[in-house]
Amino acid sequence: MSRDASIRLYRGLLWLYPLEFREHFSQEICLLLADNLRAQSNGRRRFAVWLAAVAAVFVDAPREHYRMIRQDVIYALRTMRREKLTSLIAILVLALGIGSSATIFNLVNGLLLHPLPFPEQDRLISVAESSRTAGGFGASVAFPNYLDFVRANRTLESFALYSSGLVALRREGQDAENIPGGFGTGPLFRVLGVQPLLGRTPAEEDDRPNAAPVAVLSEDLWRTHFGGDPAVLGKTVLMGTMFGIKATQVIGVMPHGFHFPDDAQLWMPLQLDVATNTRTDHWLRGIARLKRHVTPEQAQTDLRVIMDQISRDHPKETYGQTVNTALFQTRTTRDVRPVLLTLMAAVGFVLLIACANIASLMLVRAAARQREIAVRGALGASRSRLVRQFVVESGLLGILGAIGGILMSWAAVPALLRLTPAGTLPVWADFSADLRTWIFIVSVTAGTALLVGGLPALSASRLNLVDALKEGGRSSTAGVAGARVRACLVAAEVAMSVLLLTGAGLMIRTFLNLERQNLGYRVENVTTLYTAAPNDRYPQGPASGQLVERIGRELASVPGVVYVAAASDVPIADAWGRSLTVEGAPLLSLRDTPMINHTVVTPGYFKTLGIPILEGRDFNPSDQADPHVTIVDAGIARHYWPNQSALGKRVRFGPPEDHEPWHTVVGVVPEVRNQELRQLRRNSVYIPYEDRYDHATLAWLVRTDSRLASPGEALRRRIAQIDRNVAVSDVATLQQIVDESIWQERFFATLLAFFAALAMLMATVGLYGVMAYTVSRRTHELGIRMALGASAREIRAMVLLQSGRLVGAGLAVGVVAALLLTRLLEEQLYGVKPTDPQTFLAVSALLVAAGLLASYLPARRATRVDPMLALREE
Repeated sequence: MSRDASIRLYRGLLWLYPLEFREHFSQEICLLLADNLRAQSNGRRRFAVWLAAVAAVFVDAPREHYRMIRQDVIYALRTMRREKLTSLIAILVLALGIGSSATIFNLVNGLLLHPLPFPEQDRLISVAESSRTAGGFGASVAFPNYLDFVRANRTLESFALYSSGLVALRREGQDAENIPGGFGTGPLFRVLGVQPLLGRTPAEEDDRPNAAPVAVLSEDLWRTHFGGDPAVLGKTVLMGTMFGIKATQVIGVMPHGFHFPDDAQLWMPLQLDVATNTRTDHWLRGIARLKRHVTPEQAQTDLRVIMDQISRDHPKETYGQTVNTALFQTRTTRDVRPVLLTLMAAVGFVLLIACANIASLMLVRAAARQREIAVRGALGASRSRLVRQFVVESGLLGILGAIGGILMSWAAVPALLRLTPAGTLPVWADFSADLRTWIFIVSVTAGTALLVGGLPALSASRLNLVDALKEGGRSSTAGVAGARVRACLVAAEVAMSVLLLTGAGLMIRTFLNLERQNLGYRVENVTTLYTAAPNDRYPQGPASGQLVERIGRELASVPGVVYVAAASDVPIADAWGRSLTVEGAPLLSLRDTPMINHTVVTPGYFKTLGIPILEGRDFNPSDQADPHVTIVDAGIARHYWPNQSALGKRVRFGPPEDHEPWHTVVGVVPEVRNQELRQLRRNSVYIPYEDRYDHATLAWLVRTDSRLASPGEALRRRIAQIDRNVAVSDVATLQQIVDESIWQERFFATLLAFFAALAMLMATVGLYGVMAYTVSRRTHELGIRMALGASAREIRAMVLLQSGRLVGAGLAVGVVAALLLTRLLEEQLYGVKPTDPQTFLAVSALLVAAGLLASYLPARRATRVDPMLALREE
């Protein structure tokens, strides 16, 4: 290599040094190397000298970077120590912004991004039948249709149906207790791909009708109820399910942390029979594992072809439905996904407001340090060094803010999870910090530092040193430009605050509308619980009926109990839908038959819930012997028998082809929310409880007065006195059930309100800072105005008018943006429109009031300027 080529290559390596170092020393270093190379007589010596110089670059360049960064960090720490209050405010604001973002990202990561505890989760899909006209994603698959899907599909490696429910576990000498259980067809564990810790999982032969009952335990249940004894395999335990109570053999134990579906603690095969589970029975959910290299869309197309063939072969048992598929994780998180993504956008705005606030503060500091910057520049500091100083200062603030934000997030995530009712989030959700969380925090911190330090650094790079060193340098063009930038930042903060406050206002009104609406029944002082009686002791017939009567009498005798009734389910949780046929109305096919909510109740149900009888009578004990009577709600009566009495009319339930017995209407009650608060999905019919009622569990509703301090425990003890083998579970007040049904709205409204309040506080502080700084910079001008006769009122008006312009500009932009973006919340709103004028007016008034409050103190300070002192200042 020639000497010139060596020098050129070495000069290129000098780019590893800091810019300031290169500007001062690169030419001298290159000349020194050239002299050393010329002094060597042979090529080997020259190469050795050149190689040593190259090695020195790789050693010395990092040292120079470290030395300069160390100097910048020390200087930044000195500046922060000199301006303790300003630095503390900046760190606190950044901690709130970064901490809020990290907290919500933790929730997003835990629910939407964290992998499922199943191998190859991208091959797991949900499968459901749904109406073509209704659209959306259904929730169930009929068992005979499932068998056809299994036989004919070409895209699924395995397919299973599953359900969840309570299993009454009976052990010798102890009270029976209900355990959350999972029920599935034979291939369920093969679909999930999880191997047992001990023993085996149910095989295909275990799922056949009338096969010997078997069960698999969770690791937790195995340890808490069976002492972790490996000899539990092969033992027989009495278990009561929806299909009755049976001696069940334990065949396996699942590994720690495995739960499916929901929080199931044990699993049993469904053992369904096509004869009793028809194509009109939709109560099972479907999950499948795709074959390799098959997409959910291909599987959906495949299953839809099969569904079309089923509809052609069985037109009377189908309603023209289709089949939908989706990734299992997407399906299980579809309800919380829009809420979390909206909250992520909200904290993004909060972080931007925090950045704008600190950037404005840093601009003020930069303006106050113009003379210092000019002196440093005059003494030889390059513009790049000055810019780097601001970047290092903002980076240090960002790091300290991130540390505070991490601590805030660490405390906030558990607090937020406590706002969610137990069992509402998937049990596999993991909210601990992982690599994605740290990448997000580092990225946010770096982005925040760049946003916060970018504008002050740009301002410093454009500073005119000559003007800044003059006495009047503070009125330079750079100062005017900086003021405009600060004003724009404040207006942007106000605009983003409008967005957050409007969204929060709409969600708060949605929550209040849901909470305050008329449900059709009274929820206060009502306690609910479920009982499961062993079928061997109380088989269907007189024995089960006598037990229900006895439980009702005993519960009614508890001091403080006012009314008692039993039902197939409690309101809000009631989802038993059946088709309705009305005598005299046109006979419709299953596809066109209306669906109604079907609730079995005992006498006193309506009195217990405070539901008035609009027409006719309540059920009475004699209806149990002749149960072919019914009570319908006013919506059904109004639709089928307008302008006439519904009493004496007859209806029947189930598919029209089944020709079930006619039921005579004996009463009419108001329409009530039996399934959800947002809408009356189906009208309701009620039929009397009878001995043949085929349900393993029964819901009890007990209205009490204030004398009963702890109704749940008192009721549980009384049932245990009747028979310890009757399992009691899910003891809760009806108010709790209603509250839990709208937990998402409460959660969303609470967080949005917090973020909106935080944003408004930041915007108010930012406006105050800009106006206070503006007044301090205009002391000379204000003194002249007052010396020339301006009154204190005129000075205040001038300052308030300037503040009003900033707030007005931010409001205008924010309202336009809110009108466009709040439409994205439309599906989550209830009883309020995205363009609700009351919300927009309230938000505008709130921000105007906050703006006036933030501007009043600077305006008041402006009127206290002494004209003589202000004139002497120059």
